[in-house]
Amino acid sequence: MSPHSIQNIVDDLSEKLKKRRGVINPADFSGNYKLALDIQNRISVHCKSRQFPTDLMKAKAPNETVQELQYRKDIFEPITRPYWDRALGAINRIWAEQNFSITWNDPAVQQYFTRDLPVYGSLLTYFKTIVTPYKINDPNAVLMIDVGEIPVMEDEDTGELVIDQTKELSPVCKIYAADKVLYFDRDEYVFVLGEDSSTVIGRGDKAERSGMVFYLMTTTTLYRIYQYGKKTEYQFKISEVYEHNLGYLPARRLGGKQLTESQDDDIIYESYFMPAIPNLNKALKLDSTLDISINKMAYPVRTYYEVACTNTGCKGGKIAGGPVYDASRIDSMQDLPTAATLKDCEVCHGTGILMGFSPMRDYIHTPRHNAGTDTQVPFPGFAYVSPDPTILQFNQQKIKEDIERAFMFLNIDVSVDKAGTGGSKTATQSKIDREELFSFLLIISEELFGLLRFSINTILQLRYPNSQKSEVTICQPMTFEIRSLDEITAEIQSAQTNNAPDAVIRELLKEYVVLRFSTAKNLDVVLKAAFYCDALITKSDASIALLKGQNLISTLDAILHVHIFYFLEQKLLEDENYFSKKLPDIKKDMVEMALLKVGELM
Repeated sequence: MSPHSIQNIVDDLSEKLKKRRGVINPADFSGNYKLALDIQNRISVHCKSRQFPTDLMKAKAPNETVQELQYRKDIFEPITRPYWDRALGAINRIWAEQNFSITWNDPAVQQYFTRDLPVYGSLLTYFKTIVTPYKINDPNAVLMIDVGEIPVMEDEDTGELVIDQTKELSPVCKIYAADKVLYFDRDEYVFVLGEDSSTVIGRGDKAERSGMVFYLMTTTTLYRIYQYGKKTEYQFKISEVYEHNLGYLPARRLGGKQLTESQDDDIIYESYFMPAIPNLNKALKLDSTLDISINKMAYPVRTYYEVACTNTGCKGGKIAGGPVYDASRIDSMQDLPTAATLKDCEVCHGTGILMGFSPMRDYIHTPRHNAGTDTQVPFPGFAYVSPDPTILQFNQQKIKEDIERAFMFLNIDVSVDKAGTGGSKTATQSKIDREELFSFLLIISEELFGLLRFSINTILQLRYPNSQKSEVTICQPMTFEIRSLDEITAEIQSAQTNNAPDAVIRELLKEYVVLRFSTAKNLDVVLKAAFYCDALITKSDASIALLKGQNLISTLDAILHVHIFYFLEQKLLEDENYFSKKLPDIKKDMVEMALLKVGELM
């Protein structure tokens, strides 16, 4: 982008902010921005806490007063949020470590991506906890590779701070929500609202840290556009942060299902959870009405005949005599002198009626007659009226069905009555097709791993621009089964019994190690250590016993084979960095532990 083009964008934005007094109004931006914002808003009511869907509720009950709408807002609870989160849990099957692998090829590269990445430590952790839910909740958010904190040094000649070329950058991934992405050209640039602030002159000509800051990333350079001067004038300066010269834009939308309404050089996406929104909206609206109905209907209402106080001198709970009076019952200040001689009736206690409820008191009903007749009013004179709760029960069931049906369209089971908990499958659960779920996950998985590959390759180029670092190899998942240690152990035993090829058993052992040593920092080293220390690792217990009986292996070899994973686990418990040791040293430790075990058996 030319300096002139950048200045035009900044000037245009400045005028829009002046017009709206600093408010970013979707009406001032492209159709794509408004469409992305609409998608974000439609989803956010189901994935964010306490975000009241005003437009949704107005459409449901257009004749409600402002006060009634406010009451809805005051008692609102996001009933669909837990189910949305549960559905996201199904998406996290994608990151089951037993189903994919990453070969780093360079220890320094692995160290940075798995332990030293700023803020999150591990890039995989960032993708699991941040990128994946963001992709579902806000598909038009932008993932940008930021250069991170730039190392600087003082120039010996000028004394100015300049970039220290001897130090590596620490690039990071940053996500900007759709409402922060004001301009986007997928091949040229992205213009976003930053989270930091600049210093401006506010009220009383005092400096304050409340100025707006934007970032512009192009195919060659990262710019910071920050507000200065008087806060109300919305003036901006453009500063160059870093010239990366990648030749491509290090930013992508998180993506989803592509919309045909997209325009210009941008593509707008719908969330893969969008088919669930209509039924979730129904459930949300019905739950709000149900809360109101419960408050209105679920509590018994007392109904009774009102009996006037029998005290002859009582008028409305007050009798003449004495200086006692209740100022709250005086109609006007002019009544004060007369009212000053009134006091509460001791019979009705100032109420004017003989009804007083207490768990220790009975209400004696005096038969009454209809006015002007001898017809006695039928008993009872006091009763509890309890509304029929059938409609409330119907609404509760309808909410549950709407939510389950919403995710049924995505082949995700969010029902509470899970199979295996003692209850039978519901009709909804029986419709969940496992293979269809995996097909659904495969689409999302391919896109997530595409973003992961893009992020790793871009970070590599920024961090090691003049180095020939080996490319990271990623094998993305083709299945999304999540198996337990017991299941994998049984499969290994079956493979050994049936004399499966060593290559097959080795792959199963890799899955076993990933699960058993999930907290280890270098799983590949755990695998190497196990295979390095135990030459018989692919053999079954029966084969080991046979070889031992024929004196083809020693007792030490057999003990080492049987206990190898236990020994490694013990060392890991003693030292979480144990697997940073060299393989010969690890083998020495394993042999020593095996010798001790042999001594115990002798």
